[in-house]
Amino acid sequence: MKPEVSPLRSFVHQLFEDQVQRTPRAIAVRHESQSLTYEDLNARANRLARYLLEKGVGPDQLVGICVERSLEMVIGLLGVLKAGGAYIPLDPGLPAKRLQYMLSETAPRLLLTQARLKHGLPPTDCEIVTLDEPCDDIMRHPADNPDALALGLEPHHLAYVIYTSGSTGNPKGVMIEHAGLSNYLHWALRTYPLEMGDAVPVSSPLAFDATITSLYPPLLSGRTLVLIPSGQELEGLEDLLRQPTKWSLVKITPAHLRLLGQRLQVSTPPCTVGAFVIGGEALPPSTVELWRSIWPSIRLINEYGPTETVVGCCFFDVPSNWEAQETVPIGRPIDNTELYILDEEGKSAPSGEVGEIYIGGAGVARGYLNRPDLTGERFVVHGGDVSSIHRLYRTGDMARMREDGDIEFLGRNDSQVKINGFRIELEEIRDQLLRYPLVKEAAVLAQEGNAGQSYLVGYVVPTDPYDTDTVLRIEALHAHLRTVLPSYMMPRALVLLESLPLTANGKLDRGALPSPELDLESDEHHEPPQGSTEEELARIWRRVLGIDRIGRQSNFFELGGQSLLALRMLLEIKQSMGADLRIINIYQNPTLCELARWLDEGGPSGERVDLAREAVLNSEIRVGIGDPHAPAAAVFLTGATGFVGRFLLSHLLEKTSVSIYCLVRASTQDGATARLKGTLAKWGLWRDDFEGRIVAILGNLTATRLGMGEVDYRLLAERVDAIYHCGASVNHLETYAMAKAANVDVVKDLIGFAGDTRPKLLNHISTLAVFTETGGGDKDRVVDETSPIDLEKHLQSDGYEASKWVADKLVVMAGEQGLPCNIFRLGLIGPDREQGRYDEQQREYRVLKSCFLSGYGIEGYQREMPFTAVDYAAQAIVHLAHQNPRGGGTFHICGSEDAFDDLWRCCNEVGGLSLERKSWFEWIGEIKRLHHEGRSLPAVPIVEYAFSMDEGTFREHEARLKKNSITFDCSKTQHALEHNNIPTPVFGTAAMRVFVRNMLSNDPDFVSQRLSMTASDAEEGASARPEAMSGRAS
Repeated sequence: MKPEVSPLRSFVHQLFEDQVQRTPRAIAVRHESQSLTYEDLNARANRLARYLLEKGVGPDQLVGICVERSLEMVIGLLGVLKAGGAYIPLDPGLPAKRLQYMLSETAPRLLLTQARLKHGLPPTDCEIVTLDEPCDDIMRHPADNPDALALGLEPHHLAYVIYTSGSTGNPKGVMIEHAGLSNYLHWALRTYPLEMGDAVPVSSPLAFDATITSLYPPLLSGRTLVLIPSGQELEGLEDLLRQPTKWSLVKITPAHLRLLGQRLQVSTPPCTVGAFVIGGEALPPSTVELWRSIWPSIRLINEYGPTETVVGCCFFDVPSNWEAQETVPIGRPIDNTELYILDEEGKSAPSGEVGEIYIGGAGVARGYLNRPDLTGERFVVHGGDVSSIHRLYRTGDMARMREDGDIEFLGRNDSQVKINGFRIELEEIRDQLLRYPLVKEAAVLAQEGNAGQSYLVGYVVPTDPYDTDTVLRIEALHAHLRTVLPSYMMPRALVLLESLPLTANGKLDRGALPSPELDLESDEHHEPPQGSTEEELARIWRRVLGIDRIGRQSNFFELGGQSLLALRMLLEIKQSMGADLRIINIYQNPTLCELARWLDEGGPSGERVDLAREAVLNSEIRVGIGDPHAPAAAVFLTGATGFVGRFLLSHLLEKTSVSIYCLVRASTQDGATARLKGTLAKWGLWRDDFEGRIVAILGNLTATRLGMGEVDYRLLAERVDAIYHCGASVNHLETYAMAKAANVDVVKDLIGFAGDTRPKLLNHISTLAVFTETGGGDKDRVVDETSPIDLEKHLQSDGYEASKWVADKLVVMAGEQGLPCNIFRLGLIGPDREQGRYDEQQREYRVLKSCFLSGYGIEGYQREMPFTAVDYAAQAIVHLAHQNPRGGGTFHICGSEDAFDDLWRCCNEVGGLSLERKSWFEWIGEIKRLHHEGRSLPAVPIVEYAFSMDEGTFREHEARLKKNSITFDCSKTQHALEHNNIPTPVFGTAAMRVFVRNMLSNDPDFVSQRLSMTASDAEEGASARPEAMSGRAS
């Protein structure tokens, strides 16, 4: 008998409907600028479900879903489940022949897809529904929940059919029932730290069953799914983890986890992840050690489970004090699951002895679709000493039970292998090789490559190696395989043999197969690399691919490169050449010479932003009748939790009586309010009497209409008198394309909002960095508030500066059309005057902190411009906006020249330090040395560009930057402020002392090792340089 299971009658869509009742207006799913609340997602899924029911979908009826990660993906999954059907996830990136096989075998009633994918689908008899196009037949249906009981849905009915590699040359469909899925989800909800965060990123393919962990538990607990766009999986995940959002969990494969760790090592952000749930392949101990060095307290959960047992059936929560061993255990079974390790006779293997894993219990699949023979072979009724279990899945995985009761995974016992999280049948690849007309015999092996990375090698014997008319060419064979196999199953190398080596009993002698040379170029086609860029790239390719012979025409992907290796290559290119690339750049320039040329020409970073093309308003501005209400009674503030924004909010609360509506990114209304108040409290800016004057509005700068719901939007349009737009993406590693949504598109939306219902004053907070050294040609120049910005020149790579430049132009254009607008361009924002509070993400904070942590100061260090105290900037903005209620003002807010006695003497005295001074180039060298030793200091992203430069090249680079200079004349703004008793602050020695004291007293890296030492402590610290203040390097 199967064990009794209490939760199995709860279907996933019913659990989701329960959550909709609890948090209807919370954001359920977000993809780029789009989002859906729980009630909106439920309504759209319900309408789709009723449409599917009308089309005959019901229990055990299959529906294909072939979509990219998108809102439509989540709507489609829930719609199928609510209709009682079972979905078949189909990867749109698969070869057409493979998709056609799956569609032919499953014969789904309908195929759900997207308009952009529709024409690339193979021919099929089933009806195709495009989810991202308006459909009256779907929208006419009611939005209430279909009744699962009325549909006759039972736990034994199918929830989904997912394909995995097959040994016959074709994949096999695994049939998963609701009972098994429900059991896993109930366990996951109890086990995983969903309450530790607001959201969960989704980065893996839908056709990879591990994605279930990222999809359903968050939706059943009120969290937000954040869907990472296709093609940006690892880069997108890294970007998200550098944001302040708290992530409940991240589901990831070990290979991706290691690459992610290597990227975050360069500049480690604060820990924002509740837990990494790791699955898909064996977790190397070295990856655990890597992450414990990055985030010592990070929770790592090793999850094991074949597709045939619903995602995960066994888990190991790696203890915080875990000491590295040869393997990371897979732990113990989840609820209502039994794991047995049986010997060759089907009896339990003694503790410590190796046997095969058999799995029984609630999560075991029904079997393989249309494959009764294989189902009978792998899903067995066992008659040995575990006969109390009705049915077991025979995994083919070898393991042993440790003395502590945890299970240790040891590998496969057959031709299956796992590479990059995908389970692969080697026989399937062999079968495809044999289907090629010029191949007589074939074999496929998995080999161990660099850093333990496995890869595939194919061995082929031509039908007639001596017939020159039909000679087998490796390039053609590769081309054939690309049409029938997904990229993760492509052999990295193909080796031609006269015959396959055999053992004495006639079996393939795998040990006698030659090691591949991984060389796809013949002598006549080989061109050696030319020039320094090609030679450096070739060195990187050799390390990443493990290939000695790289030519100019070598193709990265034909040499066996795949996405994970491409990510490794990008990391090495960044470290060695200082160039930021994305995977798409490799796909567009796959050969060595193409990629080198692209790098030499600057790639997208060398292209300039076209102001005329980018600064285009959405439509003619409609401005309400009359002037803005003055003085304002209610204002709308973006960026309230940012560094300038929090001081701006504080000043509005302290010095005015306005009501303030603040746009806040959060998953719930309560979460938004808590985040807003928490930010002010953390910075000592909150007072209880502010409670009734601020209202948190759920939203997002990158979403259409700032992510506000219709009710909030209309409410604000009617109530607000003025807008303070302080929000922005200030990531200096972003390109213009990456920053555009948050910094340009949002301004277009705000301009429309400012003119909606009645006119509102738009106060746009910008930066003096909209002006560039090249904007004045080859001359030094003086810039003031009247200087035009039209002739400035910004590169695509300068995402923040370029996007703010375009945004400024949009505001100028809006003002010309009658919208009341003010522009406030800020200089280098520095600590506040009262307590020296400063944002640790700011460039100057990072540099100074790195000096303290390394033990080295920078001789002659100068900032690009004087500090502007953040509280002064906030005071100036509020005052000038009040003085200019009808707009038309452009203001440059900047502090006056610094007056330092000696920067490093000041730091040494306040901190009890003895910083050794080095030149700028020497200091970067020390930061580089510490980085290579495993201590990545906060300044690494700022100075990493120079890591590969010698001193001469560095000096030439610095000289080019200083060729033309800009002097900012802010006197018009300063006179206007001084006339109203707001003097321009001077950031001098006293202010510097306050700043340094605040950093050393409050920065987490220094709290445990405060630097107010006695004289003897200081002497001891100096002798231990540079480790004297090792702390925890950010």
